[in-house]
Amino acid sequence: MTQTQPASAGSAKALPATGGPSSLSPSTAADPGKNRRGLKFKLALVVLTFAAATGIYFAHFSDNRPIVSVERVAPAPTDRVLIVSGRTRSELEADLRTAVSGTVATAVAREGARIKADQVLIELDAEPAQLNVREAQAALDSAVVSRQRAQEDFDRARALGTAISQVERTRAAEALAAAKLEVQRLSAALERAKIALSDYRIVAPFSGTLLDRLVEPGEFTQAGSVVLRIADLSHLYAEIEVDEDYSASLQAGQKALIRLAGRDDTLPGRVSLIEPEVNTTTGAVPVRIAFDQIPIAPTGLTAIVNVVTASSEAALTVPRTALVARAGPAVFKLRDGKAVLTPIKIVDWPADRVEVKEGLRAGDLIILNPEKITDGEAVKTTSQSAGKGP
Repeated sequence: MTQTQPASAGSAKALPATGGPSSLSPSTAADPGKNRRGLKFKLALVVLTFAAATGIYFAHFSDNRPIVSVERVAPAPTDRVLIVSGRTRSELEADLRTAVSGTVATAVAREGARIKADQVLIELDAEPAQLNVREAQAALDSAVVSRQRAQEDFDRARALGTAISQVERTRAAEALAAAKLEVQRLSAALERAKIALSDYRIVAPFSGTLLDRLVEPGEFTQAGSVVLRIADLSHLYAEIEVDEDYSASLQAGQKALIRLAGRDDTLPGRVSLIEPEVNTTTGAVPVRIAFDQIPIAPTGLTAIVNVVTASSEAALTVPRTALVARAGPAVFKLRDGKAVLTPIKIVDWPADRVEVKEGLRAGDLIILNPEKITDGEAVKTTSQSAGKGP
């Protein structure tokens, strides 16, 4: 008889369990105490992360330091240039006026025409003056005949000698003297008549170019009226007026560059004359700039003149906008994150940059936008550039 042996507890342990609670190992079994501690740790980590982010946010947006741009001062070659506008002029210019009133009979030249010295440019109707010349000439001719007769009478009386009375000889001599005086008087009258006739003509005083003609044939013009303007364009120069504050920096011979209106190129020149008198109306000194080579250009043309008054191989300069007006010549230097008001001595010159003589050294950082900045105030920088010449 076969017996079936019941399974024992030992045999049950020999078979690995595949399910149910007995499949959990002791290390992974749920522990309520440990779960609560882990949750607290995670919450603390989230709180710390949020606090850190919030601190950074408020630290960033609560920084109310003004933002400034700075420039590092550096020596550079510098030219001190005076820029002034003026106009072209000619050393030989003339406004021609009529000496008498009259009607324009002829006007032979037009604007832009080349003219020669002593050329007749305008003639007025001179019929009355011509009549005076003819009458003066006729009177002189008659006086010359009378003088010739008087000379003959005097010669005959002298030849007769004592054959005629002394009275007759004296009369003959007096008649001759009077005849000579009359010829002289009428000669002078003829000259005056000719001069008066010449007043009806306008003649070029020198060779040049006709700039403007203000009358036409048939028009009536009053005595003293300007009817022509002429100039010799081969003697062209530029005339500028320099403020009296800067005129002392000018000297004859200083180099200049001239740019004429309508032209892209610049023309070399030099200071040729500084007038010794200040214009009391404008407070400026007239200065003449000579061209190295005379250009072909009209008078009255606008000229922009750059005169180099001084040069330096290594000058310290700062933008004029960096100057603190309320503190006299001064700038803000950046030192340890703060704006430090620093007095300086400058060469005040009409340019975008000014030369600094005292108060700054190469390498100093200056604030370029000093508006609303106070001495000792903490600032933030956004950009930095190197210094340069004016």
